Amino acid sequence: MERTLKTHGRVVSLKKWTGGVDWFRWQTTEFNDTDALQRALHEIQEGDRARASNIRRWSFQGYRGWQTDSVRWGQRNGRVLWESSGSQAHDMMGLSDACAGSACRIDTHCTIVLSESLPSFGTCLLGSITPTSAYPSPRRIQVGQHGSTTGLWLGTVGKRTSPSYLRVYDKGVEARCAPPGVLWRIELEAKHQHARKLWESNRERLKSPEFCASYSVQSLTSRGFSWPFGLLDDASLDVTAGPRPKSTIQSLAAWVVLSVRPVISRLLTVFTVGELLEMLGLSDVAAATGKDNA
Repeated sequence: MERTLKTHGRVVSLKKWTGGVDWFRWQTTEFNDTDALQRALHEIQEGDRARASNIRRWSFQGYRGWQTDSVRWGQRNGRVLWESSGSQAHDMMGLSDACAGSACRIDTHCTIVLSESLPSFGTCLLGSITPTSAYPSPRRIQVGQHGSTTGLWLGTVGKRTSPSYLRVYDKGVEARCAPPGVLWRIELEAKHQHARKLWESNRERLKSPEFCASYSVQSLTSRGFSWPFGLLDDASLDVTAGPRPKSTIQSLAAWVVLSVRPVISRLLTVFTVGELLEMLGLSDVAAATGKDNA
């Protein structure tokens, strides 16, 4: 396996590499008993507090709860959402056994150490798109490159809100633990259907640094970018996000409660009940009772 990169007359080799899960977010399904999960979360956070971790209020997309060093979690309409990031994410994945639900974000990474400083390594990767991309046209792939006054270089692939989003950055500068150009990270942010598919198909394999590193790199090469050091293992992985799942009756009902009902309350300050029933196509099966004005 080729482990060297030749650039501008220099030969830079891959000294070592590792991988892992850097972010894990779980959301329980509707109408489930979350008592066991909440007890486990409280126990973890009490352990954090015993180790001098601060406990602070936390909110995300309407979920409200608490955060400590290990985990952040909140409740909304009977559901629980929790997440963990950094070195704690790997250990917290086991909390998914405490209540039925689904993964809604998983970040995997491949972190590499080069034999010598190469500040242009990220630019080399993201400037290497080839016609082998599985996508219809390289032009459809959104690529960004950013620098900062601290010396941090960051490259991105895809849209931030899409199911698959890639980052390539100088981890040594970001973490202030290595000289510029030596320690690099390729990070995949899998969300929505990609996170669900990744979890359901590779739950046990996500515990493997080799799998996480390979999944991250192959997510980059599947978009047509080159990887100068050869495959990290011999396995060819399915890194596609998969189709968007169909809405269930339970999820549609939850959407009505969480999204439609608040809008109806606001509209009632302007329109009559009868007018709202007409807008909703319900005037043939329902009628206003009592006060029918704004």
